[in-house]
Amino acid sequence: MLMGYLDCAVAAEPAAEPEEQEFSRFYTTREERREAGKEHVLTDWLLFRGLSELEWLGESLKTDASPGSFSQDELVLTLQLGIEATASDWLSGEVILEYDSEVDDVLLDEAILKLELENWEVEAGSIFVNFGEYFSHFATGPILEFAETKGEPGLIVSYGFGDALDLSVFAYDGLSRRAGDSPEEEPGWGLAIEGAIGDSGSYGVSYISNLADAEEELLEEFDNQYINPVDALSAYLVAGFGEYELTAEFVAALVTFDELESGFRRPSAWNIELAGYPSRSFSWALRLEGSRQLVDAPTIQGGISGTWRIWESAYLSVDYLYGKFSKESYEIDDDVFAAHRHQVGVLLFIEF
Repeated sequence: MLMGYLDCAVAAEPAAEPEEQEFSRFYTTREERREAGKEHVLTDWLLFRGLSELEWLGESLKTDASPGSFSQDELVLTLQLGIEATASDWLSGEVILEYDSEVDDVLLDEAILKLELENWEVEAGSIFVNFGEYFSHFATGPILEFAETKGEPGLIVSYGFGDALDLSVFAYDGLSRRAGDSPEEEPGWGLAIEGAIGDSGSYGVSYISNLADAEEELLEEFDNQYINPVDALSAYLVAGFGEYELTAEFVAALVTFDELESGFRRPSAWNIELAGYPSRSFSWALRLEGSRQLVDAPTIQGGISGTWRIWESAYLSVDYLYGKFSKESYEIDDDVFAAHRHQVGVLLFIEF
């Protein structure tokens, strides 16, 4: 199957010495994070990977009213364990467990059975459907992550045209239900196209039938019940040139949420990042992003990030972001709204 972004990321980084290949690498997408960690081979058919992340996020919110400033921060620890079993060349399985200090529990993040036959690939189980990529070279995730899906029971069927193009369709059981006296379950579905642009770029377009199934739970105050489903579109473009890499992505609802407040019924967001890889031990990135009709999100935001490889399997990322909010989009307190904010993110991640 096509791995356009990974190919592009490799092209953007300087060539590594052979002995360094086994060590950690930066990850910038959800799929890359899932595959992060040093491989520990238990048998010729079973291996596991481990990843730990300690993240601190602090922000200072400025308002146009007295007292004019509010600060808040949070510290989150996550531990990820990935177990991969290979029964044959065409059949494999993967389980990802994750501990999150916010919920203080170990959760099943994904459990996938994968079947590969020539150009066909079928994935079934508790999966993240392939709607969007959500590129980020920062410790702080992009605004457009509001559209990420959760790991839900689902099926993805893909067909690859060599290394040039992948087509996939998916179906899943989302968390939202159609409103009524007895909320009705309606499986969601979608499709995705991914392609390569020469040897140093890739693109993708994806569609999902109901944005109410996103992990952000846009309809949480309505018990995740919708009057009508709201479909959405996502697209991305990646280009690598020398030691630099450019990513651009957007996600947008195609119709309105009838349940939401006027002015916030058709959310959308976009993100552009330029990253540089001057060495195997350091990378930098610039971000410019924005949103429209999205509660608690800045309409425009930009920042800078640096990531250091501090030893074999450990990285430290530090970033700063400045964002501006539209009028009454982020309510801090009763009738007190944020005008702009300063945000600092620090992430220590160790692969084991």
